Parts: sequence; structure tokens; C-alpha cells
Amino acid sequence: MSVPPREQGSTILFVVVGFVALLLVAFVVAGAALFLRRPATGGGARASTALPIPPPPPPTLLPTPPPTPVPTVEAVLDAGTPDARTAARPQAAAGVATVSGSLPPDVIRKVVQRSMGRIRFCYEQGLAANPSLAGKVKIHFVIASDGTVATATDSDSTLGDPAVTACITRTFLSMVFPAPSGGIVTAVYPLTFVSAAP
Repeated sequence: MSVPPREQGSTILFVVVGFVALLLVAFVVAGAALFLRRPATGGGARASTALPIPPPPPPTLLPTPPPTPVPTVEAVLDAGTPDARTAARPQAAAGVATVSGSLPPDVIRKVVQRSMGRIRFCYEQGLAANPSLAGKVKIHFVIASDGTVATATDSDSTLGDPAVTACITRTFLSMVFPAPSGGIVTAVYPLTFVSAAP
């Protein structure tokens, strides 16, 4: 029995298509096998073809603007009263110390100068309650042989605020001076406080 030519052509076409599909599958399997057998680099890990990610740029540091000055009490550490240029601001002016003993007045002035911030703080506390607070404070104090302040008392102050005067007296009691070579030293230290209130 013979196969009609039309069916014969279909059979041949079916065989050819099947053969091509088989070849494609073989190529895919062979390619996958070759890819998996490639030699590894870098300690067994497959080399990556991806480009490395660059690190982020360092942050740009902008210059810090200078702090805005805050109006506060200014310490005038020279002898005398505040001049006209600074009279519009509250001030704590230190006068010349009267000293009896072996420590020079300049040494005492330098130690007091280091504590002027605390003295100004005392005055500013008083200004918060009384903006026109002004006057003079004289602190009489005794420096012991080890340089500590043995006693400190208010002497003829005209400030009129006992809390501020007591705060300043406590500040003097906490000061430490160079040990005097000739025993104790007594001193009177005048301070003048001028408010900015009209």
C-alpha cells in the first residue's frame, strides 16, 4: 500500500521540524554546561561582570558662621570707670585692689580676672529682677598661707542688692591665689556695676 504524496510531504516536514527542535535543545544544554564549567576566579567565586559602585562623595563642610554676639555685662578690668563708648551696656568695672602682704596687686588682679565671668553672672541675676541695679561693691578678703581665701566680707557696698553682694562674696571665697611667701595677705577689691537702663 502506497502513501499519498501529500501525506508523505507532511511526514517529512514533521521529521525535519522535530530534528531542528532537537538540535536547539542540544545547543542550549551544551551552552549551559559550558557556562557552568568555566574556571572560577577570586577564591572560587565567579567573577562578576558588574561595575563596582563608587563610594559616595564626602560631605561638604560649610564654614560655620561666627556666633551672634549676645548683649551681656562687659567686664572692664582696668582701673577707673567705664568710658562713654561702652556706657550704653551694663558693666562690671574692677578698680585697683588695696593689698597688704607679699602678693603684688597685679597677681591678685589676674586671679580675680579669671573669675569675672562668675561675678558678671551674679550681677546679671540682679539685673533680671532690677534692670536699673547699679552701685559699688567692695570685698575685703584674707588670703591664707596656702593661697586659699580664708575670709571674704562685703565692705561699704552701695549696690543695694544683698543677694548679688552675697553671690560675689562667695565667688571671692572660691578663688585660689599663689601661696604668699610672707604669711597671710589682706586685700580690698572694689567693683563698680553700671546698668544700661536710662
